[in-house]
Amino acid sequence: MSTAFTRRAGTYKFPETTPTNGYSSLVNNWHKNNYNRQDVYYQFVNSGTDHNAEWKAIPTILGEEHPQYSGRGSTKPKAQAASAEKIAKSGYC
Repeated sequence: MSTAFTRRAGTYKFPETTPTNGYSSLVNNWHKNNYNRQDVYYQFVNSGTDHNAEWKAIPTILGEEHPQYSGRGSTKPKAQAASAEKIAKSGYC
């Protein structure tokens, strides 16, 4: 699926992550600078149980949904961070 994001010639180099500035923050900062000051939007889907949650974060990048960069985790923030890491390492930023 070709999108505005996947047609980009990515040239941005993300700084190293830190405990207080992880991939979610870095990707949102990049996105705000490239798409009308808007954050990456994530849709969250829980496929687990209340006692064993398995969250999936599906990102919307540059206004288009990108399920190929979905992330999974036991919490919403962990799923979002996994997705953001995939986006950062995609080569399209």
